[in-house]
Amino acid sequence: THASCLPICLPIVMMRFLWTKAFRKKSIDSFVKEDNTSGTHLLRTLTLFDLLCVGIGGTVGSGVFVVTAQIAQGFAGPGVIISWLIAGIACSFSALSYAELSCRIPSSGSSYSYVYVALGEWPAYIAAWCLSLECGLSSSAVARNWGVKLQTYLTSTRVADTGVNVFAGLLELCTVGIFYGGVGVGQLAVNVFTTLKVLLICFMIVVGLWLWTPGLVAADPAPMGVSGILRGATSCFFGYVGYDEVCCLSSEALDPKRTVPRAVLGTVLAVTLLYCVASLALVGMLDFRDIDPQAGFAGAFRWRGVGWAAEATALGELVVLPVVVLVSFLAQPRIQYAMAVDGLVPALFGVVDGRGNLAQSILYSGAVCVVLALLVPFDALADVISAGVLLCFNLTNASLLVIRLQDALMPTGGDASSSDGAEDSNELCRLKLLLGAYSALSLAVSWLGCRTDWQTGGWAADAAAVGVAGLGLCLLGVGGGIARLLWAAEAAESDPHLRHRSLLREGHFRAPLVPLTPLLGMLCNFGLVMQLSQQGLLLVLLYFAVASACYFAYSMHARWSSDRRGGSCMHAEVSRLSRYSGEDSELPGSISSPLATEVELVEGCRNGSYHRLIADDAVSPHSASS
Repeated sequence: THASCLPICLPIVMMRFLWTKAFRKKSIDSFVKEDNTSGTHLLRTLTLFDLLCVGIGGTVGSGVFVVTAQIAQGFAGPGVIISWLIAGIACSFSALSYAELSCRIPSSGSSYSYVYVALGEWPAYIAAWCLSLECGLSSSAVARNWGVKLQTYLTSTRVADTGVNVFAGLLELCTVGIFYGGVGVGQLAVNVFTTLKVLLICFMIVVGLWLWTPGLVAADPAPMGVSGILRGATSCFFGYVGYDEVCCLSSEALDPKRTVPRAVLGTVLAVTLLYCVASLALVGMLDFRDIDPQAGFAGAFRWRGVGWAAEATALGELVVLPVVVLVSFLAQPRIQYAMAVDGLVPALFGVVDGRGNLAQSILYSGAVCVVLALLVPFDALADVISAGVLLCFNLTNASLLVIRLQDALMPTGGDASSSDGAEDSNELCRLKLLLGAYSALSLAVSWLGCRTDWQTGGWAADAAAVGVAGLGLCLLGVGGGIARLLWAAEAAESDPHLRHRSLLREGHFRAPLVPLTPLLGMLCNFGLVMQLSQQGLLLVLLYFAVASACYFAYSMHARWSSDRRGGSCMHAEVSRLSRYSGEDSELPGSISSPLATEVELVEGCRNGSYHRLIADDAVSPHSASS
């Protein structure tokens, strides 16, 4: 009887085992403990000004120089100002989630760490791959775009983005070299280029307002009506991508619980102000019908006969655009560092050298980015990057809701996810099911709304309208269920205001209007995802399939093996490699050099020598060098 049940029970047991391992969670206390006691932590040197330079420098780019002109000329006219404002409000929904979670979990992993605490290891791994799209891949894409702009400027003719782009590869190579030189060198470069970029935009605004023509804005403020403004706001939203990279520097920020949330929200506010004022200057000095969608401010200055301002703008764009490449690449080694500490990627990605720099991770990830910048056209990457970023935003929004509920369910004085691998309560399981339903309905509503030809009309448009209305009502019902679940849990606390007051005393930022803002953020982001090309969406699905295959083939096994050996072997290896990185003396025991391979690590753990090495080092940390 037992033998006959084995073929049935074994797959069930294996699936349960995989499910448990794939969705195990990590506690907030674990992140804090690793940051304080691991010996692998990065140096805390970044001020609020440094973080703002990272956020503004990585966010403001083609939005001012190109996108504003395209939206004004093609959709919104002078209403482009309102489009930027709407996009800024929509972006702030997700920014509030980042601000609170960066305060609660000051980790260099950003969304990866937040999702690890709330949703589990596999979703966190997918979030890390999404971040790699926003950071490493985006760095290569912007470098490629810069290379095309430079060729166009030098030849005075528009150049197609095809073949090998040497200029893009050189820019990416210079970026890698700057950060390899140390954290201080990289941050100085970011601060200088960001300051130059803001000064350039202020110059464009001042000259544009000097050329202001009364009546241009009021004559036809919205040529395509509300639909044109909303369509423009959709394109404007991508001009805000990049503010979340500030969270990847939480492990290097001074007083991160205060500075990182302020930097995130300050970036969104400053960028919105720059975009809106720049748009006002552009549509106020030239009729929107005459704006060159490719030249933007430079073309408008030439049209008004101010050639010197046009040349200064075109040259200035080439000078300051590389800061986006710098900021994008800056975050990539930090994500790999966070994953290496957790044992999901090889330990060498977590090595911190004597200067507090992730030199090895910079070299390996930089080599990949240089190749991509040389060979892959920008257009082939744009939709994939956008989809990955938006899905990462939604994972962060969902994580905030889960952590809020965990807070409400914990005893007074406790904290969310207080122990690694804790089982979900019934309320948490219900919330995750509701979030899954909300995501599916948001995708369905967005797909019908974006893929239907509303202008043609007919029975297809009528059926789509009925479908959108019905799914919208279901969406409201699910959102209401999420809100009731959170409010009921908070009302059941013995003192529902005690935890809120304690968080404020500790300096925690607490996002307002939760769960409304995260849910609205998720709906907006899914709506934008559905407007991307079908080819881009298919490539994203393929990308996630590859990520999942890598997780189940390597990362899950590596983490499980580490747990079987006591759970600290990989973390200890990262710490040990970091400690001896930059020293001349060889490592003792079974690990022969700071560049010890994963094979050496596993063998040392199997025969027990590495555990003995850890024990000896705990007694005398400097015994090896002595």
